[in-house]
Amino acid sequence: MVTGSIPVETIRPRRWQQQPGDRLILVPNAAEWVRRIDEFERTLGAAQTEFIYNLPAFATPLYERHPEGPAGIPLEVAWHPVFWLPTKLAAPLPDESDGEWGYRVCRAFIEHGVYVAEDGTWVDVLAWLGLSLDHPSDRARVQTWLAGNADPLLDGIDWDTLNGLYPDTPETDHVAAQDAIMDYDEYEEAQWVLTTHSIVEMITSELEDVDEQAAAEKAPEVFDKVAPLVISTLAEAPEAIDGYGPIWDSIEPISAALREPGADTVELLGDLTSQLVALHDTYLSSLTRVLAEEDSEYARSESGTALETIPDGP
Repeated sequence: MVTGSIPVETIRPRRWQQQPGDRLILVPNAAEWVRRIDEFERTLGAAQTEFIYNLPAFATPLYERHPEGPAGIPLEVAWHPVFWLPTKLAAPLPDESDGEWGYRVCRAFIEHGVYVAEDGTWVDVLAWLGLSLDHPSDRARVQTWLAGNADPLLDGIDWDTLNGLYPDTPETDHVAAQDAIMDYDEYEEAQWVLTTHSIVEMITSELEDVDEQAAAEKAPEVFDKVAPLVISTLAEAPEAIDGYGPIWDSIEPISAALREPGADTVELLGDLTSQLVALHDTYLSSLTRVLAEEDSEYARSESGTALETIPDGP
């Protein structure tokens, strides 16, 4: 049986969650990101929650691999590379932030051809190992191994390079280095810009062509749609406007005020929108710098059109 000697480009690709043109690093749509996170967590189940990392700057959730390999993963998604990280990528390094680790993982996916943005597809790792979930015998074999039973092929995986899927080369050595990225904070700031842009777009589209009375009636509904997005994606964002505190900290008081008799609902929704816009404008230069750096370093391997999907302002 072939075990990892098949060229990556010949493995039948699979798609889950990502779509053609989707980037892995920097996410332009906050609502879609939250939807995919929810889907990922539901698919894996509550028992796997402690191993899942949901970082807003990355289009896929990340999964900290068990030292002995994947375990308890649902069979239908067991092919996905996020569950098969080599040792150098399997978990954050001792002095590495979650975001720095996530950047290393996603960049390795891109540079090793494990993810192809043009068509939004991933390498089927089980196919790379010579197995196929389309074959009943292979399905049973993988399921038995994931349940903790021994298997001569799967127990013999070379976790350093995953049987050659992540070879060490001069071009990719940096993905194993702790200093793979020196300025992750700027990437986080760039993501705040994209996130606030998409949320403001949602607010404005919901109230577009609506008269004043209808807007007042609809504002609480719009707020309830965007509030979970703010909490999920902007929890690390700093104060946007002096005196308001962190933006996610405004959610509960605005929500309560919206329910008060005679509340100016449009103005209250405007308070949140103003904070989003202020945060966007404060860090827009970070997005500009990050995109310029990506273009020069590796964005071409994500796809030529991917950069066009990211807006540069609200």
